Order: sequence, then C-alpha cells, then structure tokens
Amino acid sequence: MDPILDIRPVRADLFTYSLRAPGQPPRLVDDYFGPLERCLWDAGEALNHYFERVELHLAGRPLGAVPLQRLRCPRQRQQLLDWVGNGLAGIGRRRDPGPAAEPEGADTAPGRPAA
Repeated sequence: MDPILDIRPVRADLFTYSLRAPGQPPRLVDDYFGPLERCLWDAGEALNHYFERVELHLAGRPLGAVPLQRLRCPRQRQQLLDWVGNGLAGIGRRRDPGPAAEPEGADTAPGRPAA
C-alpha cells in the first residue's frame, strides 16, 4: 500500500504537503516551501527509507503513483515538476511521463552539488 502525498499550494510561490496512509486522515507538514521543487524533495526525503512509491495528489486531486526516486533525483524531479506544474496551471490530468535515466547515486537536494 503506497502512502499518499498531497501537494497543497498555499499561494502561487508557496507550497506545503500532507502525508497519509490510504483510508487515514492526512498529517499536514508544519512547514512551507518556496519553490515546488523543494517541497517535492522534502517529501521524498521524509519517505525514502520506508517506501518505494507514493501516490501523488495535487490539492486533493489524484495524479498517479510515482517512484520516490523521482522526487529525490534532480533530473527526474524536474520532469515531475513539469507534470505537476501542468496540474497547477489547470491543464487536464496527465499520466506520469515515466522515469528519466539517471546515474546511480545522483540524489541531491535542490541547490546542492552532486557528490
């Protein structure tokens, strides 16, 4: 059973998220993130050691299941940002564009250089 990550826009440039197990009430994270990229990275870090996939929602609307690696890996996260951004812009539901090839160990936080 995949956890549910719900990205919530607070305003155009500020986001937060909640996490929950299916059938359970959401637990809102007590922080706000300026860029959406940072919000996705933080959620990926919070869940990474416990789950392989997450069911991604945007403001309560399901978008689909994605591997957590996509939230943590810079190139894959950018592709995911484009997909989620389409939802933010009011463009219809889209399927996950699929993982991009990324070298092993390429996990870095936004703004941090790769090791």
